[in-house]
Amino acid sequence: YQRRVHGRVVSEVRNVIGNGIGIEFHVHNDTGGCIANALMALEAGATHIDTSVLGIGERNGITPLGGFLARLYTLNPELIKKRYNLKMLAHLEKYVAQVVDIPIPFNNYITGSSAFAHKAGVHTKAILSNPTSYEVIRPEDFGVTRTVQLAHRLTGWNALAVRAREMNLDIPNVALKAVTVAIKNMSETRQLSHSELDTILLKLASPKDTLLNIGTKQTPSELDVIANVANAISSVGAPAPDPRPSLTLRFTGHMFDNFVINKLLDLAVDSPCDFEVKNMSPGRTNDKLSLAILVLLSNSESDLNSTRDIMHQLIKSQDPKIECKMLEIGRSRNLGPKPSKADLHIDNMDLDNPIYGKVLNLFSLARCNYRIVNQVEGTKPSLQIEVSHATQEELSTVISLVQQLLPGDSSGCTLQLVQWSPSS
Repeated sequence: YQRRVHGRVVSEVRNVIGNGIGIEFHVHNDTGGCIANALMALEAGATHIDTSVLGIGERNGITPLGGFLARLYTLNPELIKKRYNLKMLAHLEKYVAQVVDIPIPFNNYITGSSAFAHKAGVHTKAILSNPTSYEVIRPEDFGVTRTVQLAHRLTGWNALAVRAREMNLDIPNVALKAVTVAIKNMSETRQLSHSELDTILLKLASPKDTLLNIGTKQTPSELDVIANVANAISSVGAPAPDPRPSLTLRFTGHMFDNFVINKLLDLAVDSPCDFEVKNMSPGRTNDKLSLAILVLLSNSESDLNSTRDIMHQLIKSQDPKIECKMLEIGRSRNLGPKPSKADLHIDNMDLDNPIYGKVLNLFSLARCNYRIVNQVEGTKPSLQIEVSHATQEELSTVISLVQQLLPGDSSGCTLQLVQWSPSS
């Protein structure tokens, strides 16, 4: 309706003033229709359309230059390419975004990071066969590139087959399908780089036909395929650990139905720390508590501590009926190349025991790294804690102090040194 109104107004103005005078059209983007309205005005006789880079303007902004050019391009690509230097658009938008200190939206027309990015198996198969099946615009005309994310949980084996052919590798389809499943599973815990993916494909590749092996190639058995895939996946190794100091926090309670988890994540996003969600488990029934484990990362330990304190205040402010608790279950900092380590097993100790808090305070004051390796709940609870320090002497002292903190027979808490790895 709005487009018809704008078109009729411009058309009537054109009829009144004739063809010798220009008409400028200026429209805002309150409802996301400014590009459509601008096009309708142009078709009705407007000669000038007000645009701005990234659509920046009062309130919701005005017609974005990039989006309007994209729409005109779909109507007559050759005319628009001749009239405008389209490859300047990406540079212009990046420059303006930097100057005014705003990010380019991931789904922005043409220049957004996802504008020409493909992940899903159906998408990648189609885009590799015929780009116009999913793209109405040729990215190269605007000086941007298409990306096909192969090492992703939505990866399809056809995309890996195309990459293998590009690398001139001979990989059976059965192996490609098997490694696709492995990569999808792996993507839940880490994202493979393109170079790591290429390494995996190289490991899977069969030797090309030569005078020595012509006629001797055999179809690999299922066990051979599984073994080859496992060997190829293992070749990329584990990702390097983040070297920054970290703090691991465990939250329990009725957090999901009371929006506590949303508030915690908001605090994490707004904090000066980076964070990772290691576990997010809603209670299976209304009477069961939910669990969340967050890892905070920062080069500043004071930022870690202040973020932890803010989250603790949030937990303390909740209604007691929600049963929310926050516990520190791990901390790491750079202890040098060869720290001393020890595994401590404490019987009759759980995370709710007040002595556990004292043990953590001792570790923090002594600048130890620590993490909960195993926890047994029930009538005979126990904790296994890995603790490390830069020097063997300091770690020995810390372990002795932990022993002194345990009240012994009154609570039944006993400490065992399960494993000792002194620094060399």
